[in-house]
Amino acid sequence: MTSASAPGLMIAIGTAADATEEWAERVAVLTRAAYAGSDPWPILPAPDGATESAESVLRFVARGGMVWTATDPADGDLIAVLRTEPRADASGFPAWFVSRVGTAAAHRGTGVGRRLLAEVEQAAIRHAVAVLRLDAVIERCVPPFYAALGYRVVAHLLAEDDKLLTEVAMERAPVLARRACPPFPMTNPVTAAAPVPQEPATAVLLWFLDGASLAALPCPESDTLASALAHARRVLGQDLPLAGADLWRGSAQEFADTVRAIPGARTERGTSALRFSGGRADNRAHLMPRTHHRDLWAAFRPAPGAEPPITSFPVMPPRQRSVR
Repeated sequence: MTSASAPGLMIAIGTAADATEEWAERVAVLTRAAYAGSDPWPILPAPDGATESAESVLRFVARGGMVWTATDPADGDLIAVLRTEPRADASGFPAWFVSRVGTAAAHRGTGVGRRLLAEVEQAAIRHAVAVLRLDAVIERCVPPFYAALGYRVVAHLLAEDDKLLTEVAMERAPVLARRACPPFPMTNPVTAAAPVPQEPATAVLLWFLDGASLAALPCPESDTLASALAHARRVLGQDLPLAGADLWRGSAQEFADTVRAIPGARTERGTSALRFSGGRADNRAHLMPRTHHRDLWAAFRPAPGAEPPITSFPVMPPRQRSVR
């Protein structure tokens, strides 16, 4: 097991060569604890990491994966963990896939996860790894965390019909300095990662906070988030915090009917915005849009309390619609 020191931390890399059942159990216990109750909303399905087992950890390293751990040198407790697995990219260059990133509850918000990822990035550079990749669940408000570390969204991942949550694929070149990226593509429709082209977005639904209440704005003439935000600036007339964005892939008429059918939605005369009596936590269609309609996919969700104002996004030039 390779070890290294970071300020206030002991970093170790576990592989099949030195994995033991006791070590795997420690990793599994920390992972389960880190993922249990980690979601911003208790209504969401439990994440996979909440059921981590020692057997799963051992199988992972047996097929060539590496488990990275951060330990508090004062008491020897594991406080953060993640996995990396070698995968070649489409061009044949070496890549690492990152998964199961978790931090003990008592250490969340202290930067431990960022420091462990920084160790991975430095090791990737030493091993000539061209790119780091990961999948992030939008409804769990995860993509903004990685976007702040320089990971960019490259694709929506096609969800199975029985899956309620939506993932995006994110990547970054470790040789580049960490520069924050938008948590979603602004100027291009978010297309799906699939062997054959998928239907791009035909409309966008934006979610806002108006005080403590949730509001939504249908953008039927938008197929990109940039055009939807430009539409919102014109229509709303005020700088409300952006609580989310969803992409629609169906017909225009069905989009209008689907939005009007969101439970609790009420319209106001002279505006296309919808108002709701509760906040984000009270609206199931906002928390998991695919529970309302399978063609309504989440594209952006900020963490509660971190909703950015519309004006925090740059004004983008107009773009010809890809779908009429």
